[in-house]
Amino acid sequence: MKVLVTGAGGYIGSRVCYEFIKDHEIIPIDNFYSSQISEINGNKILNVDIRDREALEKLLPFDCIIHLAAISGIPECANDPELAYEINVLGTLNIAYLSRKYKIPLIFASSMAIFGDLKYFPIDENHPKNPMNFYGFTKYLGTENIKLFSKNSFSTYIFIMSNVYGTHTLNGKKITKNTVINKFINSVKENKDMTIYKPGTQARNFIHVKDVASAYRLAVSKISNEKNCQEFCLAGNESASVLEISDMIKKYAEKHGYNPRIKFLDNPRNETLVKDFSVDISRIKEIGFEPKYKIREVIKEMLEE
Repeated sequence: MKVLVTGAGGYIGSRVCYEFIKDHEIIPIDNFYSSQISEINGNKILNVDIRDREALEKLLPFDCIIHLAAISGIPECANDPELAYEINVLGTLNIAYLSRKYKIPLIFASSMAIFGDLKYFPIDENHPKNPMNFYGFTKYLGTENIKLFSKNSFSTYIFIMSNVYGTHTLNGKKITKNTVINKFINSVKENKDMTIYKPGTQARNFIHVKDVASAYRLAVSKISNEKNCQEFCLAGNESASVLEISDMIKKYAEKHGYNPRIKFLDNPRNETLVKDFSVDISRIKEIGFEPKYKIREVIKEMLEE
């Protein structure tokens, strides 16, 4: 298949492209706003912005779209809400329009930020959606617009992703992102405090970036032309509190000669903190997905690097 990948130079997109190179022809695009790499195994990433519908159409034909381009994260969207709206909402509308016009299957990266305050556990695809921050709001609008555009027109998989962690290497360069686990490990290595928003008992579900890429590879092989929309919670098997994660890192860091410190800060976010963040991933397992990476093992490997 020929697959268009948006956000190809980013944390997840670059790994997705790497997974696809062996079996598919890729068209990797990025506007290089926050990309970390400009080519993947000799495949140059094209400088194309998803807000430019004409530029997107010039890339045709392709058989499937993996849409990962976004302003991701709560602080990033709060700092520049106009840009976040343009990319996450209007840019996603362009992608949905393209899929509808040319009947192209679409796999979209949504976020568990669309759920807002959590009402029950384990979380599943039917959980009420009531985003509490601008990032979640833009992802919610993108998700709902794709649902409307895809009706009786093209097949869609919507991946509602949990917290991604870990690193991967491409072209000899380590690709990473300042997510919770990665941030804590970097702080320890730089002899800085691991800062935790009080009380620290708030839980998250974690999934490794390589597991995420594996799920997208499976999705491309499974998605059909049945013209329906399916949502999948894309998460790991492990949920843990922020304090548990920091204690785990502290334990292994001390064995490697580091002097890890934990510092508590007042929580600036207006959200209900939960001690459970279990996710039901039975639906995505039906397409063959199974998380492989374990938090403890990855932490040990990252500290040994």
